[in-house]
Amino acid sequence: MIFRKPYKFLIKHFRLIHLIVCFLSIYLIYKNNLIIQFFRDYVNSGTSTYYTNIAAKYVSIFMYLDIIIILGLQIFIYLLMKNKKKPRKYYIMSIIYYTIAFMILTFAYGIFKTFENNIVDIQVASLYRDISIIISLPQYLILILSFIRGIGFNLKKFNFSKDLEEMEIDIKDNEEFEFVVGRKSYKVKRNLRRTLREINYYIKENKFVFGIIIFIIITLIGTIYYLNHNVYNKVYNEKETFKNSIFSVQVNESYITNMDYHGKIYDDYYLILKINIKNNSAVGQTLKLDDYRLIADNKSFYPIKTMNEKFVDLGYPYNNEIINPNSSNEKLIIYQIPKDSLAKNYTLRIVNELNFRVGSIMAKYYNTKIKPKILKNEVQEKNYNLNDEINLKDSPLKNSKLLISSYKIDGSYSYDYKSCESNICQILKNVIYPENLGNYMLSIKYDLSLDKNSSYTKSINNNKYFFINFMKIKYTINGKERISNIINRTPNDVKDTFLCEVPGEVYNAQKINLIFKIRNIDYSILLK
Repeated sequence: MIFRKPYKFLIKHFRLIHLIVCFLSIYLIYKNNLIIQFFRDYVNSGTSTYYTNIAAKYVSIFMYLDIIIILGLQIFIYLLMKNKKKPRKYYIMSIIYYTIAFMILTFAYGIFKTFENNIVDIQVASLYRDISIIISLPQYLILILSFIRGIGFNLKKFNFSKDLEEMEIDIKDNEEFEFVVGRKSYKVKRNLRRTLREINYYIKENKFVFGIIIFIIITLIGTIYYLNHNVYNKVYNEKETFKNSIFSVQVNESYITNMDYHGKIYDDYYLILKINIKNNSAVGQTLKLDDYRLIADNKSFYPIKTMNEKFVDLGYPYNNEIINPNSSNEKLIIYQIPKDSLAKNYTLRIVNELNFRVGSIMAKYYNTKIKPKILKNEVQEKNYNLNDEINLKDSPLKNSKLLISSYKIDGSYSYDYKSCESNICQILKNVIYPENLGNYMLSIKYDLSLDKNSSYTKSINNNKYFFINFMKIKYTINGKERISNIINRTPNDVKDTFLCEVPGEVYNAQKINLIFKIRNIDYSILLK
């Protein structure tokens, strides 16, 4: 490949190039002053708030292009000065500064994104303001030197023309040269090694200054990162506890599903948070659910109560109960999310405190990053017989176990119970009849062991609720298969037996199955 040396062009337009750098520097200084003014106004206002789309406003693509153009021009002039054996410390420092500025600009974009997604503390904003001022100062020196060189002024001799005359154009500055890739690549490598060696010598000669600059930059970035992520705007993860006002809050688990505990599928999805809440105060307290906002990407959702009874297999929903002093409670909080609003990132944003100021109310928040498990909705069917032990480990009930040993269908159900009065006890008989005309009584002898680590187990106080929540009866009569709900009639003093009403035609059914439908799994037990 044939190229022409650019030195003639660079010498001829030496002043113009520096004036271009000068104007580009003015644009960057203007944009940096806007950034500084933003932080200054934020601090002076004394309030913390959210902003929208400020990252693109204060850190634009034109700033990146501006720096790239300045770097390109400065690198070309550096090569010219090197070729003419002229002082080039200014260009080296300028190249290093704008390289660092390019990286800091990217970091600044992330800072403004923080203002969009979080409430930033005033102290952190003050630190950002001070760092912005410090970083912008070298630009003024670069602007002055670029202007001086642009008008041709020699600071040492106070001569406008001497500097350029010494760099007179030679015929070699415009001659063509061949750039061969491959066969003469060793020359490129040699020149590259020479350049790197010279840069290395320069850094070693000024290693104290470079060391201070690097130390300051690393310290500032490290301090900003630590304060932003671990002090003022810390984002918690699931299973991390934070103290929110009078409560200690911990998100234990989270789920996304469009299926309820009985296997019904909905058009919308639901994000369910399993939260452990401890009341640290001396009196009973209730949660303000409106303070528990879910952020799905850039959309906000608030808890709903209309689906409280649809996810009982995952735990017990919070329904304005009083949380007793010095006690912990595990509750579900449910959010409805339309299908088109499903997101990749979820954050639970809980109000920590409100700041009342003239004409406004500002809030501070705790943020917890949510990583929900997606619950399957493909239906599975598992078949069993009487006296088979069923392990429910594939369901949300974890390692719970069920065994149905016998059943009976009759027009009534009788049982003995003990009655005591004035220290005199006797055994009496009680008979339970169906409350609905035409129904029969179905009694089931069972052995049920619910896993104590299951959230469902913690939410119920009697095993009969397992049957009430999950059991249906499927039967075949005259060749037609039917499924029916059951009506609980179990007395509190009857143990290990579940009693319910079923349709009368079940008595004459050719085939009878008990179906325990737990979310997407059907546990089917053949009775007849």
